[in-house]
Amino acid sequence: MSYQVPEHIAPNKVFLVNLSQLEGRLDPSVYKPHFSFVSKKYKNAKLSEIAWIDPLCNFGECNEVSFIPMDAIDSANGTVAYQGTKKVENSKGFTRFREGDILWAKITPCMQNAKSAIAKNLLNGFGCGSTEFYVIRTKDENIVRQEYLLFLLRDERILKTAMNFFGGSAGQQRVSSIFLKTFNVPIPSIQEQKNICDILAKYSSLKQQKEQQAKVLLQSIDEYLLSELGIQLPETKSQTIQDRMFVVNHSELSGDRLDPMFYTSQFSNIVAKLHDSATCKRLGQIAHFSSEIWNQRDYYEKEFPYIEIGAINITDGTIEDVSFVPVEQAPSRAKVIVRTGDIIISTTRPDRGAIIKITENENLYIASTGFSVIRNIDSNINPDYLLAILRHKLILMQMRQRTTGGNYPAITQEELSKIIIPILPIPKQQEIVDHISSIRQQAKALQEEGKAILEQAKKEVEQMILG
Repeated sequence: MSYQVPEHIAPNKVFLVNLSQLEGRLDPSVYKPHFSFVSKKYKNAKLSEIAWIDPLCNFGECNEVSFIPMDAIDSANGTVAYQGTKKVENSKGFTRFREGDILWAKITPCMQNAKSAIAKNLLNGFGCGSTEFYVIRTKDENIVRQEYLLFLLRDERILKTAMNFFGGSAGQQRVSSIFLKTFNVPIPSIQEQKNICDILAKYSSLKQQKEQQAKVLLQSIDEYLLSELGIQLPETKSQTIQDRMFVVNHSELSGDRLDPMFYTSQFSNIVAKLHDSATCKRLGQIAHFSSEIWNQRDYYEKEFPYIEIGAINITDGTIEDVSFVPVEQAPSRAKVIVRTGDIIISTTRPDRGAIIKITENENLYIASTGFSVIRNIDSNINPDYLLAILRHKLILMQMRQRTTGGNYPAITQEELSKIIIPILPIPKQQEIVDHISSIRQQAKALQEEGKAILEQAKKEVEQMILG
């Protein structure tokens, strides 16, 4: 006799799972229907059968290895954008890996944003990095190629499926290793895998060419603004000891700050050039910082859109991912209310430029306490002009000057309000906004072209794999 769903329960909320399908977790989200790469053409295997997950890694006699933080992963292309180095004696507590290993982010929102890549060109063949990486290493390269596995694991539908395996508190949720261990992998022949990887590499290269063209366009915005302000920056000096030394009078010391960066002439020269080029005011004089704080008890919806700092695309100033978080799982950092029209600035490492204007049609967002929220901008300031100026290197350098802290320097709202902003006449502001908008539209069109090229290639490859 088959199970009958009671009439008072909506049929679309119920599904059946065979006992033989249970894999260590009993929560229903793990077993609800979802996309999987199951081939009718090739043999299928679980990832744990063909690859090691978080294998042991001994650095041997190495004194120094590569260092790859989460920020170093280019999520758009699945590559390592840069890598530092770290002495082996300082690598304790970091995830260890070796040349050719796959690094796959386990934490939200990095996982959804496809922060995954193959570790290549490592110093001495080894590396260490974020503890939020899973390390995946094929057991036999003659059976499964790493590039092929990475393609499967970066598929958007697979990343959405991985969200069913989240555990932990909201904002710090991580994918359970059960997801990777039970992940289905179709296994074509090595030659067919090579053909698949060659196709993907070819079209990935075309996509990156489009993205590079878009990047050049976006980078031209800084020079355009300098030109409109009539500012010509001096050439960067060499970094010899003599070039880095300067003298400050005791009378110039401000409050209890003694750090040299605050007093270097580089920043005073920038401020002087801004004053020479336009009317200038401090940020706190032309805009107000919102103090609207979210109170969970006053929010009666089942879930809310949550913005984390890692979700900001620094290159084009957009939100890459907004998590919809149930109220009962609200992260402790979810305290700031953000509304349409607000400008939000990351106060941690602000000189990176994680600054955006909220343009979506949501009634409100809840954001991490790592943001300052600008609202009620002076009527003589075009908000989009202010956004463009805030993202310019002249302003970001001022923010850098006013940060305090070690590995993750931050700026206080009080210091942020002291940033010098050049103010041009309203017609000129609008002209600048229109020009920058045109550049961004051209850049976006190129990015979309690149994305479409690769998506078409993925469809062809998927058909090859699934039959």
